[in-house]
Amino acid sequence: MAKIRIAVNHLCNDMIIGEDVYNKSGVVLVAQGSIVTDEVISLLSRHLIDSVAIEYQAAADEPQQAENAQPLVDEKQYQEFQEHFSVAENMLSDNLKKIVENSEDIDVPALMNVTNEILEKSRNETNLCNMLLMMKKDTESLYAHSINVSILCQILAKWSGCTPKEIENVAIAGLLHDVGILKFPEEMRKDFTFRKEMEGGVYNKHVLYSYNIVKNQNIDTEIKKAILGHHERLDKSGFPLRISEHGIGKLARILAIADIFDTYTMKENDIQPMSVFSVIKKMEEMQLGLELERELFLLSVVLGCGLGLLYDIFRVFRAALPHGKILTFFEDIIYTFLYGFALFTFCTGLTGAIRGFVLVGMLTGSVIEHLTVGNAVVSVMRSLFSIIRKLFAKTFSPVVKFITKRADGFRDCFVKKCKISSLRKKTSKST
Repeated sequence: MAKIRIAVNHLCNDMIIGEDVYNKSGVVLVAQGSIVTDEVISLLSRHLIDSVAIEYQAAADEPQQAENAQPLVDEKQYQEFQEHFSVAENMLSDNLKKIVENSEDIDVPALMNVTNEILEKSRNETNLCNMLLMMKKDTESLYAHSINVSILCQILAKWSGCTPKEIENVAIAGLLHDVGILKFPEEMRKDFTFRKEMEGGVYNKHVLYSYNIVKNQNIDTEIKKAILGHHERLDKSGFPLRISEHGIGKLARILAIADIFDTYTMKENDIQPMSVFSVIKKMEEMQLGLELERELFLLSVVLGCGLGLLYDIFRVFRAALPHGKILTFFEDIIYTFLYGFALFTFCTGLTGAIRGFVLVGMLTGSVIEHLTVGNAVVSVMRSLFSIIRKLFAKTFSPVVKFITKRADGFRDCFVKKCKISSLRKKTSKST
């Protein structure tokens, strides 16, 4: 059955999920074949899933709807797309060879024309992505790969809220990012694959080759930076400079994502293309998602500090007021429940599964709070509690004394009256 990808906010009830949907930790959120419901849409939204694959047939109990379902990409449109893509590939081939072999200046408008017609002929980004994926049946040429990456870069940059200038720059960077491969000897180019290039090794020199070709060209500096940094990774495992995440520019990150996506979704020799979700998992393994992991760990440490502070409040409460074993037991139960609830909610709400580093972060935060400010917080809170109690006593002491005095007066008066009444009864009996 045919499949298309649509945005989560465009999902409708009774659609059928066409592929397994994974969360950031690789856990299946929604299995293939599941029927879309409001709960499914809410789950996907909570886990920041942008789009999913669905089957054309909406539901088994709606045959009429299934019969009327139309593919997003029809045959005629796809043929036109292939023709435009072939023209663009030839144009890019001519441009890159002139730049490399004849050291000609880079003509930015001419390069932009390579992809402009393709973009203009596409109805929308989803439609364009579907057609690009449909073409991934055989090994791609350098020029086809570069066009794919450029188009994907433009789509990602647009979705990321980049300015028109940034979109143009990352599009040019996508077309030029692998131009250095043309500098390799013919023998090396015969054994070249984009997966080998992605993994580094002898082919990692292509980044510097590409940069050296464009560094003296009259093009925007951001284009050069993106080309130089498109194989860098957040954990410094990339190449060629092994810079940290703070040194990797926004356009370089966009280019890296587009490059990885196109590389692993193409067929190379006997290696079959990976599914979209497998590629996403691959990106996480390549440390493109480390920033989120780090943020989660820091948040877990902060949450642990907060839970440690809550326990300090219990400590002050116990010291200030009389406590029996039963009350202490229930307080411990309450705190344990709150800690477990916070841990479960935090882990499953953000990551979809209990993750070890989150638990470690929360425990670390609690220990840090206890060793640093815990005792000081307890001491300050006890002092404040003592001050409040004294102020309370001083404020209400006159009232208490007045009430006590009046109560003593009423008591004495009442006792006196009772004695007089008793005496009168005794006197009347004696007479």
